[in-house]
Amino acid sequence: MDRWEFDQRCRHSSLASLPRSKGRPVNTRELYQFRRDTVAEAAIRAVWDANSAAWDASIQDEGDDFRRHRTDDAFIRMIGPVEGMRVLDIGCGNGYFARRMARLGADVDAVDLSPKMVRLARTRKDSGNRRVKYRVASATDLKVFADGIFDVAVSNFVLMSIADAPTALREAHRVLRSHGSLAIALTHPVFVHPSARKPYVSDSPRLEEAFGALASIYRDRGVAQIDTWPGFEPTPHFHRTLSDYWELFRSAGFVVDHFEEPGLALEPAQQSGQVAIGAHLQACLYLLRKTA
Repeated sequence: MDRWEFDQRCRHSSLASLPRSKGRPVNTRELYQFRRDTVAEAAIRAVWDANSAAWDASIQDEGDDFRRHRTDDAFIRMIGPVEGMRVLDIGCGNGYFARRMARLGADVDAVDLSPKMVRLARTRKDSGNRRVKYRVASATDLKVFADGIFDVAVSNFVLMSIADAPTALREAHRVLRSHGSLAIALTHPVFVHPSARKPYVSDSPRLEEAFGALASIYRDRGVAQIDTWPGFEPTPHFHRTLSDYWELFRSAGFVVDHFEEPGLALEPAQQSGQVAIGAHLQACLYLLRKTA
């Protein structure tokens, strides 16, 4: 079986047995036991239902500081004009980005796996915008939509939380029109591996050894719980390398038209007192094109 193939026999119904990131590095041998497709979707839905209120309070109407000062403007520039287009927001959360797309003139369908998240999206400011329609749906099963009906799809910091990324990408490909675009924002996998929480070589002062250890950790694929977000239940994080993502995109029928690692919008961040967000959070943005 291809390593990207989703093996339903591997599903776990709970996140309870996954290694955690808090307070210590995850044992990478232990982490590697958990294939990225080993967490049942029902468990992921339950986690985001539990975290829905905390997420809504964090993101609010315009996104959190990281999105506002680092990624959103670059993401929108990369997507390009959307006026008059039909856009699908996959994993919309509380809907803030869907509503921003609507304000730019797009007709938006916004879906999320979590019913509670969708309910909160419908209560947010501007939620009555007729250009946005919210639905509960999985990224891996978009059967509520016919083939080839969207000009653009967006996935804003969602793919690293999806166990079955190959199916999610194939579904996005299916619902896009010929040569339609899929825009993806990710936390940068070089900097967010769950094991990268402590000094990498504690008994050596040599900086090059630390970098070597970081490179080794980066290649350890797997899933772990991230439990360092105050006020949130632990969430699953599926670690894949940049080349893994490139192969996933190619296998789903996409080509990469643009790749960007956005910098911090320093002046607005300084004004809000959030300069520190540039020190430890990084992102990467992909613009994919359906080839047929």
